[in-house]
Parts: sequence; C-alpha cells; structure tokens
Amino acid sequence: MDAGYQTDVVYAFCREAGDRFRPSVGRGADQQHRQWAGKAAQTGSQVRLVGEGYHAAWLPVQQLHLLEVDADHFATRLLGATICYG
Repeated sequence: MDAGYQTDVVYAFCREAGDRFRPSVGRGADQQHRQWAGKAAQTGSQVRLVGEGYHAAWLPVQQLHLLEVDADHFATRLLGATICYG
C-alpha cells in the first residue's frame, strides 16, 4: 500500500489489518541516495530484509515494516519484458 501520501493513515490501516498489507514507498536512484543516507541514525529504523530491488525496514516508533522499493529497477525490468515479449 502506497505510504507516500497520507502516511499516518496508511500506517494505521496496515497496523490494524495485520500481515495482509504492508506500507511501501517507491524511489528512483537519486531519491534513494538522498532518502537513505544516514537514515538509521535519524529514525532508528533497521533493515530486516533485503531483496532484489527492495528492502524492508522495521520502524520501531510506528511498529511496522516499511517496504522501500527501487522504482527504477522494476521499471527497467518491466520495460525489458515488454520489449522482449511485446
């Protein structure tokens, strides 16, 4: 669920819904560098899971995992699939 807009509402919904929904944000390469530089020191978040083009950070204050997605990675994969199979 996109947590880039009305973040507090999305976080509250995801906490109440349990494991069925996760808040997420998509970032391009430049946004990732600016957003993630020093993030752990500022917010106390801890990266708990790293995957191809995403990671899950535990946000202790909000008591939930936030999926941070590399939008460029997935856009490139989708474009490649469209060109190869389209």
